[in-house]
Amino acid sequence: MLSGLLAYGVRILPGLLLIGACYVVARRERDPLLRVMVLILGFVQVRDAMTPLEFWRLGAAGAVPWLRFTDQAGTLLLFGLGTLALTAGVLRLDSELRALVRWGRFAPVTLGWGVGGGVLAAAPVLLLSLPTPLAARGGAVAVTLLPVLLVFSLAGNLAEEVLFRGFLQGRLEQHASAGRAAVLSALLFAACHVFLASTVTDVGWPLPAFALYEGLICAFLRLRDGVIAAALAHGLAIFLLAGAGLTRRPRSAGLGQPASVKASYVRRAVRARARPFTGLPDELVPYRGPPLTCPGSVPGGVKAQPWSLFCVDCPICIEGSSPRRGCTPQPHRSLHHVRSRP
Repeated sequence: MLSGLLAYGVRILPGLLLIGACYVVARRERDPLLRVMVLILGFVQVRDAMTPLEFWRLGAAGAVPWLRFTDQAGTLLLFGLGTLALTAGVLRLDSELRALVRWGRFAPVTLGWGVGGGVLAAAPVLLLSLPTPLAARGGAVAVTLLPVLLVFSLAGNLAEEVLFRGFLQGRLEQHASAGRAAVLSALLFAACHVFLASTVTDVGWPLPAFALYEGLICAFLRLRDGVIAAALAHGLAIFLLAGAGLTRRPRSAGLGQPASVKASYVRRAVRARARPFTGLPDELVPYRGPPLTCPGSVPGGVKAQPWSLFCVDCPICIEGSSPRRGCTPQPHRSLHHVRSRP
């Protein structure tokens, strides 16, 4: 975990230094809009840098996006608490931006609207994804991860809502009608997902389309009940999407287990740099042979008895089905054998 976090810090440090310098210079301006855009740019950088280090994974099954976070609870908790600390720091240090945020009342009605908005945002994606096998939309999620995942989702998306629905929408309402400000904040929110969808990942248009739909829900919740309702809706929607497809941690990672179970075990073993499992029906052994492409790129996969070859980065390959759209060839270092014990 520590090495991954250090690599993440090194990756984002140059950009954060530049963003910080821009913010310091922008504080001389009377109009807070420039500072708001600088902070949004910094948030986008920090968020998108999570992708290459696999702190989260995004994809699309056809036109339906899916989302999975790392299964390292400590990493998620650290990200969540760090995001809360940064948000509180900005609110404390910049009184002009703090004045733009309309929180609303922390009341049962507000919480009810927030929960309803989160369910409304996530429901279409969850329903449309039901025909797709779980292994093709990120795999299973351990039940034991849910409490930390909920904390991370609420904390991380509180920061995003403070930026877009607190600072940005609050500033836009000073020069436009409330409705236009809400729509514009949703459009800008979706636009900030285009680079992630088209360059950082290959998810494509489903991601900004969902971001626009979710952004409109959160913008009008902010208009009705304040940032508290919007942040609760956003955090709950991400939690529902990231936690879709729950499973209890199985006792065995054998070849007889469902594909999603094998995928979950393979990912955990590789991320932890685990050695072959002992005391289990099967064992996981890193592939050390000549360079190969992902088994999913070969019809029927690559089989070599008594070994079976799987790609740890591709749930389609682990499922053992024919190659499908979105199955990207992986380098040989990502391939592992699963050997059946006698």
